[in-house]
Amino acid sequence: MIDPSLLVSAAILARLKADAGVVAVVAQRVFDVVPPEADRPYVSLGQPQVIPIRTGYGCDPGAEIAVAVHGWTIGPESVVSRQLGAAIVAALDEHELVMTGHRTVLCELQQNQYLEDPDGITKHSAATFRILTEPTT
Repeated sequence: MIDPSLLVSAAILARLKADAGVVAVVAQRVFDVVPPEADRPYVSLGQPQVIPIRTGYGCDPGAEIAVAVHGWTIGPESVVSRQLGAAIVAALDEHELVMTGHRTVLCELQQNQYLEDPDGITKHSAATFRILTEPTT
């Protein structure tokens, strides 16, 4: 059995890389692991929290997964950060994530927070999603 958070992470990355609103801000700079030389703006995935959902004895469990999607921008103004945060939400909130072996039951925004890092120029959006999956087999 594969951890469904691996499937969800791959599906989120694929959806964000294919979304015109996200691509307009970050091009293809959407990462699971951010390379050290990555230019901003970019999107990165946080570490997921996985809670198994068991529907019966011997059944493959579904899962409730919480994951934050981070948008990173640079500059003294918050406009690009908020545009990126809104694009991430529009791409994922209430949309199906395409996975093999599992299906999306629910993908919903829990919160979207905008932050300014202590360096005074890095802006950071953090959109947390609740995703429910169940096996298709």
